[in-house]
Amino acid sequence: MPPAAANDHLPFGLDWCHCGGMISRLRSAAGKLLRLLAKPVRRTDSQGPIVIDTFRGYASKDALFMMGRVMHQPEGDGPGDFSDSASLWNVIRRMRRRGVSGARLIATVDSQRQGLITDRDGYFSLRMRFRQPLLPHRATARVHLQLIKPAIAEAVGEVLVAPPSARFMVISDFDDTVVATGVANKIRMISRMLMRSAESRVAFAGVAELYRQLGDGAGGHEQNPLLYVSRGPWVIYETLEAFFKLHRFPERPVLFLREWGLRFRPPFVRSDHDHKIEIINELMAVSPDLPVVLIGDSGQHDPEMYDDVIRSWPGRVRLVLIRDVTSGARDEAVAELAQHPDVPFVLAETSAEMAAAAAAAGLIETGRRG
Repeated sequence: MPPAAANDHLPFGLDWCHCGGMISRLRSAAGKLLRLLAKPVRRTDSQGPIVIDTFRGYASKDALFMMGRVMHQPEGDGPGDFSDSASLWNVIRRMRRRGVSGARLIATVDSQRQGLITDRDGYFSLRMRFRQPLLPHRATARVHLQLIKPAIAEAVGEVLVAPPSARFMVISDFDDTVVATGVANKIRMISRMLMRSAESRVAFAGVAELYRQLGDGAGGHEQNPLLYVSRGPWVIYETLEAFFKLHRFPERPVLFLREWGLRFRPPFVRSDHDHKIEIINELMAVSPDLPVVLIGDSGQHDPEMYDDVIRSWPGRVRLVLIRDVTSGARDEAVAELAQHPDVPFVLAETSAEMAAAAAAAGLIETGRRG
């Protein structure tokens, strides 16, 4: 049947070229999803089916906070190539991976040790108060993790240490604050969050320079900690690390993501709001003497959440920067919060406007904007 005649049988006025393009896009998306699902566990020192996955944490001279996960990955070699069958095998292995609930670990920093137990999803949170302060001018610290039950495994994690030169810390959202994900369209947001590579994620204009300025501070060499809290899942952790490197953000980003998915017991859906508040509180507790700059966007609950943080930590928040990604009634609601009596609460459309607000607050060099 010639194409012209074939088109008569297609619904909604579609033609074969249109369908071919749609099929091509669907195949491309399916391929990206397959590669994401087939991605192996990040390398650890563990050799058996149970592995320890660590994520870079944050520390002051007196305390630290970091997260990780103990996971069970079924053994088996499968095809030793990069064919579709090998990818499918890795997908099956990944789908069969699960967090190990109630696993027991020992964390060691220098000579100080502390026991840990994973939650029902296999995650652990290490909160350690140092008996002896860390030595000054130490950029990072190593956390040695040893799994002692239900199996033996080891891993080494890293925490970024706030230097004595730091004058404040930055706690920033990522989605629609650093890079556009489209919070108004949930399906599009999830697709962009999961499927895009580091190279295809587009940072807002001037945002990398803004964070470099905040890291440098008004003094130029303050090395202020930059900490990111995202609603994205842990599975994109390495993609986001690559994104920061590609766009020349300050090195060693500290990222806190979250577990996604439904539970088969209450609470059935994990709360994004609760997750972010908990992490922000943990980070502020690590450095109780450092003022805080909070950065987010107007599209979700960041303004309301940061208002809660201001009230819960009186005197700690120095500045709030909100990227304006909405309009209409939502902007009006955010503008009301922006009238906060105690803390500058700035609603800005561009990174340059954010930089100007930071300069006006004395946090970055006045001559460097955007």
